[in-house]
Amino acid sequence: VDLGIENLAVTSTASFFSGRELTHDLHEFEKVRAGLQQTGTRSAHRTLERSSGRELRYVRDVLHRASNAIVSEALGYECDVIAFEDLTNIRDRTGASWGHKWAFRTLYEQVEYKAEAEGISVKQVGSAYTSKRCAECGFTADENRPTRTDFRCVKCESEANADYNAAKNIGMRYVRRGQQSS
Repeated sequence: VDLGIENLAVTSTASFFSGRELTHDLHEFEKVRAGLQQTGTRSAHRTLERSSGRELRYVRDVLHRASNAIVSEALGYECDVIAFEDLTNIRDRTGASWGHKWAFRTLYEQVEYKAEAEGISVKQVGSAYTSKRCAECGFTADENRPTRTDFRCVKCESEANADYNAAKNIGMRYVRRGQQSS
């Protein structure tokens, strides 16, 4: 499973969980909250208190639906492992400020407890170069990813959605990890 911004999650079996609606709705929550705070009236304050937690509940619901779908897909394909890219300390590693917008760890934890209840283990693998490596020929280059959404291998000319290509690489990285000697 590849995690991201454009797509909340993409599986190596080509299931896409869009993040656009969630991003849009979070911006809407923010605009409403800012407007009420700027108004500063008692009524606005009461409205803010009543709506407290609504955004968090909404995000949790979206993540639960995505995690249920990921586990259902794994069951449908009779998978015994779901492999995620390891995004621990992603903000520190990339210097990106967007990391706070997505609950990568929360989605991972939800999939983990739901999958384990079904007898499926959940593992993490390194995420280095998964989006720049061709899942078909293995060639890795910055030029393979011309845009955020497109992947085009400059060696074998394979084309795919960038997140889907990364998800296939994550799955292969997990499989290869098990084949290496100690």
